[in-house]
Amino acid sequence: MTTDFVIPELSSVNIKTSPDDPYSFFIKERYEGIYEWQQQVDPEAFAEFDKYARDVYYFLYDIDKDGTDELIMGDWKKTTLDVEDPNPPKKILISSIYTIKNGEVVEINTQPWFRPDYIWDRVLLTNGLIRTSFGNEKNPSYIFLGFKDGEAVLNCAIYYYKSNDGYVQQFADINTSIDITKEEFERLRDEANGDAEVVEINWKRIDEYGK
Repeated sequence: MTTDFVIPELSSVNIKTSPDDPYSFFIKERYEGIYEWQQQVDPEAFAEFDKYARDVYYFLYDIDKDGTDELIMGDWKKTTLDVEDPNPPKKILISSIYTIKNGEVVEINTQPWFRPDYIWDRVLLTNGLIRTSFGNEKNPSYIFLGFKDGEAVLNCAIYYYKSNDGYVQQFADINTSIDITKEEFERLRDEANGDAEVVEINWKRIDEYGK
């Protein structure tokens, strides 16, 4: 069987590890795990492992300005409302976030605020918030998630429902929400955005870590 892909040997991807960089061990283990699993399923497909595996892009950034970079991981996310589309538009967006606690890499729990798919965008802001937009294309809903002491903290979750032209604010207790006016919706959105700018994320695939 011939293939147009060059399938890298595991040993040819040199992810250097260092005790001074716990993320390097985490990334190496993730890459090797994907590789070993794919050799049993379909070795040729590994050349495009970023199209099917989870958290295969990375970006280092100190979100909460505490002196420690968070490891921001990315996936291809569906950016559409059409759940029936067999070939929906996609782009690489933030999928999960890790930090270091007591020298160990731990995942920050972003659930239930990180919708897994069918979102318009998810961006990192210079004010330390991550903004997810989804729902109605012309009047999207928003979730702003902040971080403190290695934990995710809800800043603001506001929704627009086209079915009844209504606006809702949801709180950290996901079972608690209130109806709000359009003006309150816009005030909360603008307050969360503030004068922050979108951080430009230079995504790299995990097999490029440390290069």
